[in-house]
Amino acid sequence: MRKVSAFTIVTCILVGIICFCITGTVFSQEKSQSKVQKAYREQMEKDYVQEVRELLENEDMSNSGITMTKVIYPDGQMQYELTIHNRKIDKMSEHGKQQLQGKLQKLSFPDTESMVQHQFLEL
Repeated sequence: MRKVSAFTIVTCILVGIICFCITGTVFSQEKSQSKVQKAYREQMEKDYVQEVRELLENEDMSNSGITMTKVIYPDGQMQYELTIHNRKIDKMSEHGKQQLQGKLQKLSFPDTESMVQHQFLEL
């Protein structure tokens, strides 16, 4: 058998430690970028819900219940479903609901690649 010197063993250990540190740094940067993107998306969603709330208040429907649900598909595309509840919507004619639906669709969601659907929760 061949003798392995202490220098060779120490060199291999140090190379392993260096590789581990470099890999950890790369993964850490990727995670922080992901956190920034997630925070940006969450703020964008909150701003959109606030914009919908303001539209409803202008239509004399303050205190509306608004729920936003997000579905993320495997290809990364996102679909949002905005469910709105207000007693005044329950009492509207179909024509009035369609007009309100049209106003909601005119609001632009900042992420143009995501799909947004609006629906009214009627009891």
